[in-house]
Amino acid sequence: MSDIHQIWFDSECLKSFKKTSKEGVYEISASPTGISRIRLFPNFIESEEADWIFEQLCQDIPWKQRTGIREGISYLQPRLTAWYGELPYTYSRITMEPNPEWHPVLSMLKSRIEENTGHTFNSLLCNLYRNDKDSVDWHSDDEPSLGACPIIASLSLGATRVFEMRKKPPPEENGDYTYVEKVKIPLDHGTLLVMEGATQADWQHRVPKEYHSKGARVNLTFRTVFSEPSGMDSRVT
Repeated sequence: MSDIHQIWFDSECLKSFKKTSKEGVYEISASPTGISRIRLFPNFIESEEADWIFEQLCQDIPWKQRTGIREGISYLQPRLTAWYGELPYTYSRITMEPNPEWHPVLSMLKSRIEENTGHTFNSLLCNLYRNDKDSVDWHSDDEPSLGACPIIASLSLGATRVFEMRKKPPPEENGDYTYVEKVKIPLDHGTLLVMEGATQADWQHRVPKEYHSKGARVNLTFRTVFSEPSGMDSRVT
């Protein structure tokens, strides 16, 4: 995978990337914060093995529906989650307690992803989208506990769902996302997507609800969590 597609240099190239599933390294923007880079590995896990892994994780992971808080209002997350890692992790005012007992399949996947990407991870947020109505809203993985320029490796298993991204507007737009650049990436069974550089600082992402029937999807998001200074609150996403 030697080709690097520098999306921000060429508006036509950005148009072609707005819905992609092609393997490659995509540099989708550059700003004073840095370069935002996406690495896409379709068929990172071959279909037969991915089927077996999907079944194991659906059965064995202690999935739980959690209550989040946004703008002072509590809500049930429209998906199930589980956490693995030596440290706790807080987002949307939900604190996932430490869970150092990794499932063997998850440990195997972590090692394989680390070997193929050159990155290391110490934590994992697992998501189970039960059907087409489960989703995650616009957010960035930019909690202080993830450090500067966090790297997120996201492995998809099960039903294909569309992963959408949108560029954060400049300050003078006062949070208006109407005309920002947007990207859609269908994430198929066994696909690995890695977000690097300034992606979390400069972009948001989501998995929206679908309007036609979808089966279950497991999404494994590997990351590195650091100990936070006492009293530091993770920002709400």
